[in-house]
Amino acid sequence: MQIIKQIWEKFQRVAELTLKVLEEGIDLLSFEEKLWQELKSLGKEILREVLEAKDAYLREHREKRPGWQVERRNDPKEVLTLFGLVSYKRTYYRHKETGERAYLIDRLVGYGPHTRVDPLVKAQVLEEAVELSYRKSGERAGKGNPEVVLSGEAVKEVFDNLPALRSPATSLTRALKALSRNIDLLW
Repeated sequence: MQIIKQIWEKFQRVAELTLKVLEEGIDLLSFEEKLWQELKSLGKEILREVLEAKDAYLREHREKRPGWQVERRNDPKEVLTLFGLVSYKRTYYRHKETGERAYLIDRLVGYGPHTRVDPLVKAQVLEEAVELSYRKSGERAGKGNPEVVLSGEAVKEVFDNLPALRSPATSLTRALKALSRNIDLLW
């Protein structure tokens, strides 16, 4: 497969960096920083390649999308992932019988029409927000990746969009937890 070859070529950059360190010597901190940058970049590129390859597969195999016709190609989409902002191109379809329009690749991977933040980033934010304020949990969303930061308002929106947290009792519990998290600001 072509995608495996492309991913392998990108992984070779990491191998070359490691070999350079072993041959020439470099301080560990510089190596660690360069390795971290390469691995984040590799993760973003792999995600993009996989999304675009699956989109191309759907476009080329009509039997996998019965009733759907290509309306536009190469529409851009950006999603904030744990690796950082991933940009990819996708195909817009229209269903012959119902007239419904959709990006089938987004449906396939579970992205809604207006998804801008990957579910794993949202999960990380929720995990952090249990103990921290919305602002601080948004800053820590990327597990140390400074590219992955959400505003306090975006974290609040993640909470507000959880169906399980929409009952009045849960809202009161959530309000009390938020108050206790932020009480230190009053002192």
